Amino acid sequence: WEEREEVIDVLPIERLKNGVAISVTNTHDDALHAGAEHVSARKLNAVLSGLNGVRALEPWVDYPGGKALLDRLEATINAEVKDGDDGLVFTYSGHGDAQVICGEPVRGRLTITKCKDILKLFATHPRLSNKFIVVILDNCRDLPSMNAKAQFDDLGPKTLVAFSTRLGSQSWIDAHKGCLYTDALADVLEAHGGSLDIESILKLLNRRMVTAARLNEAPPISHNLTCQLFLGNDAV
Repeated sequence: WEEREEVIDVLPIERLKNGVAISVTNTHDDALHAGAEHVSARKLNAVLSGLNGVRALEPWVDYPGGKALLDRLEATINAEVKDGDDGLVFTYSGHGDAQVICGEPVRGRLTITKCKDILKLFATHPRLSNKFIVVILDNCRDLPSMNAKAQFDDLGPKTLVAFSTRLGSQSWIDAHKGCLYTDALADVLEAHGGSLDIESILKLLNRRMVTAARLNEAPPISHNLTCQLFLGNDAV
């Protein structure tokens, strides 16, 4: 037999050295929901703001969904994303299901935005061409359908999408901390943002959530990345 040296592929390191972070959160202050989702959103936003090169915008709290949200996202990308930017970070925390995220009710009716429409906007917007897109969705993913998974199968290039829970499961909300996945993500990102790439951070977070019995099994991370992507311009 011939002894062969094992070859381990190491992905190159890339950095989102300059970019915009957009945070959207939806609250529901009633007997069944905590109404504190904005607390965790602001905590994560503060951590993102502390990453060198990341321009984290003030969270959009209880903004209407549907066309109103898509129009605001498009206008914000036009205004905030610069030619020299490396990408965009989009986070959502609040209510939703396997295919949509919720927005502020309009005239007493809940407004929703399809996740696939948000991803399509990011994939086709000319200002985001060839830039990294990181999307983190912290909401329930119950009410599954045949099309729920398919909408994330055809991601744009250089895109990562992470979920707080598996398909068919609910997320966790605390009356004081808000969305627990977003709250924990802020802690892990603050502690390890300079030394771990975003996929490793999310996998570490998932393991901690499973250990804490918040999740029965780790939620999926879908991406088309061909690198280790670090958020911010700080050295490892």
